[in-house]
Amino acid sequence: MMEKSEAILRLLELIKPGDTIYTVLRYVSRSGMKRVISLFVIKNNEPIRLDWFISKALGYRYNDVYEGIEVRGFGFDVGYAVVQNLSYRLFGEEGVLKHKWL
Repeated sequence: MMEKSEAILRLLELIKPGDTIYTVLRYVSRSGMKRVISLFVIKNNEPIRLDWFISKALGYRYNDVYEGIEVRGFGFDVGYAVVQNLSYRLFGEEGVLKHKWL
């Protein structure tokens, strides 16, 4: 539980309402049911990787092989879905954060 609250606090330090969260697709299983993505925010012209903090804050599994968070399911934009879940967890509503694929 402590890891989750610490991760949320760190994310709140790094991410502000209106920020854009950038996503990178790292892996897709053959069936398409599992994808691994990485998420970044840009601060002072430097990308900051958010994967570990997001995995702890939102309960996603961190995939050590592909170095990103694992999302299961299909038929939806996983990057958008994770960013909206993050927006809700940090700010209490969806749509507070922007999303872009890299």
